[in-house]
Parts: sequence; C-alpha cells; structure tokens
Amino acid sequence: MSHTARPAAGSRRSWSADSYVAYGCVAVYRRWSLESEFAKLPRMAADPSDAYKAERANYLKAFGKNVRRLRKEVTPWLSQERLADMTGLHRTEIGNIEQGRVDLRLMTLHRVAHALDAAPEELFKGLPAPPRGP
Repeated sequence: MSHTARPAAGSRRSWSADSYVAYGCVAVYRRWSLESEFAKLPRMAADPSDAYKAERANYLKAFGKNVRRLRKEVTPWLSQERLADMTGLHRTEIGNIEQGRVDLRLMTLHRVAHALDAAPEELFKGLPAPPRGP
C-alpha cells in the first residue's frame, strides 16, 4: 500500500473507482475492484443447464459448418451476400448462422435449404440428435 496525501480541493483526480480511507492525518490510497469483491463470495455449485448450453452451442456450430460447406459446394459458389439475397435474410444473419450464433426457425431452415438446392436433411448430415433441455 502506498501512502499519499489526499488530493487538494478542485483537483481533477477521479474518485470514481478509488477510495481514500483516512488514518489520522494521512490518507491511504486503496484500489477497489469488482473482481476482488466477487472473489470473497462463496462458490456456487455448477448449474446443470451449463452442460446443456455448451451442447447446444456445439450443435449450432456444427450445423453452421454444414451450411457453409453446402454454400461453398454450389457451383459457382455462393457468397454470404448472394445467399442472403436468395433467402430474404440479411447478410449478417447468414454469417451468424454459419458461426452457430442463431437457432433457426423451421421456415428459415427451409428457405436456406431451398436456396442451397439441398434437401433439409443435408443441413443436418453428420450431426447427433439435438441436446435435450435441462
């Protein structure tokens, strides 16, 4: 701990995340951090839904890889932007699908499969059964 004098009135020093504790006539500077406060809390048991969330994320990423693979197999291969135009989705939505960030609705699955000229089951090729909820 370093000992410093309290800043003068009107000083531009920030007091937002810092605290000054006075001991007699000397102020001791102490840095407060949210992480140190969380470290003091008792540890909680692992949430059973965490395993489900991880399985679901892996499933969606594998699905996205299938979409990307099928998009690249089309001759001439489709860009994400062209596939988005064909499906009526936004270009970033196609990127989110391929990265496993989106859980698609049935109609969107059908539109993507139709645009890729693939059967819907080809989108699921090689994937295990979807995970069950917690």
